[in-house]
Amino acid sequence: MKVLTINTYGGSLLLASRMAGCEIVGSCETDGYGVAVQRDNFPDVPIYPTTGTWPQVDLQQVAVIGHPPCACFSVQNNKRRTDPLLDPKFQATRDLLDYALSRKARAVMIESIAQSVPHTEAFFNNLARKYGYLFNRIEMNYSLWVPQNRKRVWSIWSRRTVDLSSLYYLTRSPRLSSVVKQDTVNYVSIIRNRVTAVAQKASLIGLDLSAYWNGKHGYGNLARLLTREKRFENLTSLEIARQLGVSQISRMPIVLEPNGVAPTLMYDSCWVYNGGLLCQEDYAAIMGFPREYKLRSGPSGGCLEYVSRGVVPAAAAWLLDRIQRSE
Repeated sequence: MKVLTINTYGGSLLLASRMAGCEIVGSCETDGYGVAVQRDNFPDVPIYPTTGTWPQVDLQQVAVIGHPPCACFSVQNNKRRTDPLLDPKFQATRDLLDYALSRKARAVMIESIAQSVPHTEAFFNNLARKYGYLFNRIEMNYSLWVPQNRKRVWSIWSRRTVDLSSLYYLTRSPRLSSVVKQDTVNYVSIIRNRVTAVAQKASLIGLDLSAYWNGKHGYGNLARLLTREKRFENLTSLEIARQLGVSQISRMPIVLEPNGVAPTLMYDSCWVYNGGLLCQEDYAAIMGFPREYKLRSGPSGGCLEYVSRGVVPAAAAWLLDRIQRSE
């Protein structure tokens, strides 16, 4: 089966397509995100880095799989609108669907977060009726045992019925209960041992970081999170980072057991295993990427960006296989 990927976040959907034995005809991006990593790992795949460069071709023999940005549905989006479909951040999804469905793609699959479902149900169903597709959804809890800390939902437009039943045994396996644990970490110890200097600097500017350590304020770039507070609204995230003397602090700690053994602790946007940082190869493997996958940074920051935001390759490969079997 021929496949075109759209918004693959550093190549996760390209990996999935290779796993499923598909012929990749190209990789499209909205604004060039992750293109360098894709070129490092897939030099033979044509890449279309911006929306305006997407190939204007008939897609009747091509399945389209994508992961458009889902920020308009995220609780972390401090500018989120009452109707996320009116949010400019939803435009990437509109562009993807208009492009693929209007060109009669063999099938279209997009992944998003669970919060998107109530907002997009009617819109997606209407698109299916308009273009003559069957429409279905499937939720993948924690993405086939890979430690992503939120549920993922696939929306699927297909010409024929797709058998999704076999995933039942994967998503509901007892093993999933041990993948993500949020209550087994000594937060006080972590603060003292890892971010004492940051906490001290924060206290000097009258900032209590406790809500960030315990996960109540979301996760990601701490400096960006702080821009949501009125007293910092006139400062850039970079200026805040300089005041705190830090660039990235994640919401974690979270204890991860990707294989049911050897707990891995992630905090400070770094991953620690047996008292030491994971090497880049370990980091990639935990998230379902090949150990030799080329990433453009060390075991913090950029690696997390690519592998945690992207689609778990095995999950997408399973879905592509289901599409192939439906033909």
